[in-house]
Amino acid sequence: MVYTICLILHYYPSYTKDYVLNLSQSQISMLIEMIGDIENPKNLSKYKKVKFSSKFEFEQYILNKFKLI
Repeated sequence: MVYTICLILHYYPSYTKDYVLNLSQSQISMLIEMIGDIENPKNLSKYKKVKFSSKFEFEQYILNKFKLI
């Protein structure tokens, strides 16, 4: 846990320890995944580019992708 907090604080210096401790497990997981992509940019090639024909289509994609269960 301490290593994770230190890693996040190193790569995101604007975050405070208290802020990181209040993040959810999924938020911390996403930050760790982004740190992995920073350290090894080759991982970014696995993500496909997504194109949208309109702003509405983009908003619907975001709403569906991050829908709270």
